[in-house]
Amino acid sequence: MVCRKNLLVAIVFVGLVCSTFSSRVFSAEVPQKLDHAYGLGVHHSSVDHDALEPALRLLQENGITWIRGDFYRNVCNPVDGKWDFSIPDASVKLSRDYSIKILPILSEVEMSESVFHHMDAWKEYVRRIVSRYADQIDYWEIWNEPNLDHFWKDPDPGRYLQLFRETAAIIRECAPNAKIVLGGLNGIPLGYLEECLKLGLAEEVDILNIHPYEWNSAPEVFHHSYQAMWKLLKKYQWGDRPVWVTETGWSTAFRKPFFPEIVIPAVRSLGIEPENITLAVVVDGKRQFAGGSTMELPGFKAKKFITLDQIDHLKVREFPVLLPCSGEVFPSKFIPALRRYLKRGGTVLLPAGLPFYFDHQIGTAGAAQRIQVADRFIKELHLDWETAWSRPGVPKQEKKQEPAPDFDGLFTPPFLPAGRFLTDRNLQGNDRMIPLVQAEANGYRSCVAAIYRYDSDLKGNAIVCTVLASSETVSPEVQAEYLPRTFLISFADGIDKVFWYNLRAHEWDAEALEAHFGITHKDLSPKPAWFALKTLIELCPDGSTVPKLSNSSGIWTAVWNRPDGSWVRALWSPLGITRYRLDDPYPVEIRDHLGNILRPKNRTLELTGGPIYLVGNEHRK
Repeated sequence: MVCRKNLLVAIVFVGLVCSTFSSRVFSAEVPQKLDHAYGLGVHHSSVDHDALEPALRLLQENGITWIRGDFYRNVCNPVDGKWDFSIPDASVKLSRDYSIKILPILSEVEMSESVFHHMDAWKEYVRRIVSRYADQIDYWEIWNEPNLDHFWKDPDPGRYLQLFRETAAIIRECAPNAKIVLGGLNGIPLGYLEECLKLGLAEEVDILNIHPYEWNSAPEVFHHSYQAMWKLLKKYQWGDRPVWVTETGWSTAFRKPFFPEIVIPAVRSLGIEPENITLAVVVDGKRQFAGGSTMELPGFKAKKFITLDQIDHLKVREFPVLLPCSGEVFPSKFIPALRRYLKRGGTVLLPAGLPFYFDHQIGTAGAAQRIQVADRFIKELHLDWETAWSRPGVPKQEKKQEPAPDFDGLFTPPFLPAGRFLTDRNLQGNDRMIPLVQAEANGYRSCVAAIYRYDSDLKGNAIVCTVLASSETVSPEVQAEYLPRTFLISFADGIDKVFWYNLRAHEWDAEALEAHFGITHKDLSPKPAWFALKTLIELCPDGSTVPKLSNSSGIWTAVWNRPDGSWVRALWSPLGITRYRLDDPYPVEIRDHLGNILRPKNRTLELTGGPIYLVGNEHRK
């Protein structure tokens, strides 16, 4: 979660030279104008059907022209030989009444590779439903996230393409003018995508479809991923065909804190009184590294933000505890600085996931990127971990967690399975690993949180926790900040349409991730993200030029012209509060990401993670 009161402050002036970049230079020219670019996930044939008409009215009133959802075979054909199209009929009619286009997913309630066991039934379903709506629906998506085990057991590009080809042939026969959309790939899985391209996908699909989720990161990481995707597509002669994002988003589910629950007792066990010390937290705007700024750790006297370069100058007596990152990403270039801090007797907090699993780098386009390095650097801090994918016999997930005996009664963390376990295999000299939270499953015992007490060439401590789940959600306020940044970055990087997942949160459980992706509540009352989308569409409507994106000194900028010729500049600072001096031409209107009018004093704005929009009345190229 973002804690505004503890963010960095910097002074930046409008005149700074910014590097402008777009990923799609690797393929075709970016489309010149946005065209029906905004969509939302709506489960129109299932759980959202009861509220479909008011939902569509809400979308129509706010300039959203697309919805995406399943046309389940099992709903249309609940019993062999019997067909019932009443639900999709109602969805299609209502959507047309409100001038909303549907992107239907051809799928089954129990999505599985087992569809091949009843292909005759599947083909009949495809033929019937595509023929029924051939003059009303122009796009058909085949399956959902076939690269994810949840939707396709043991994902196999070849097997998915077999289903895709047989289904596409029927679509082209029944609706020759329809466009065929790839089943949305979870993430931007370059390996799976390349296997599909090797098997001829580029010649057979009209629209590529991806779901770039980044639950432990901010939207800016998409830029590098898009860049790598376009480079791959160029290799396989994708040309200027569209790429859509038909799912992306962050859940606002409430997750009980895990690491904050255990860290204070762990620090006290080392003889350090957290209420009497200042916690050093790494945040480095110059290197676009959020560091530990998104991790809220109450219980310390105060916090002091430092840059990566300042780690080497950190005095342990003054700052005995350091939070260098919030998760699995850290610039490997500065691991030696962490070692030197530990050699001086400092304590490092590594609060979520596998330490140093990703290397944070600045790419050639000037945007941050993360490179998977797995366990390459953990030996340097005498750490070790194991997982089901790295070591035979390790369970995919633990079934039980409990405080280690030495800490029993000192904390009660929530049960949040990690599937990532710490070991003592890389200890040196007289180092010790002291378990904090033990885990077990089917006879396997290990720990998901531990203190590494060094007594070798290293002399300090590392408090490590591998649980990621509590960092996979954001507050409603942060969801509202991420939404416009996601749309603007995606449009600037060549994505033709973006569907946020999703409109409505069903809220059946306060802690269930899936229950809280929506930007409205179950009763369609708005969350802050709804106002963020409403404001973005008002200021960057269809017909606007595709935003041009740039980044300088931690400030991201997107600039475009609206259909009326006025210009808009969106500014945001993902890593902290940044003061921004307005220069001429002075905008005629300034609004925050929720649509509120701003009237800055002394021509100075305070930028944060929520974009601020400057609106001018003259055309800008």
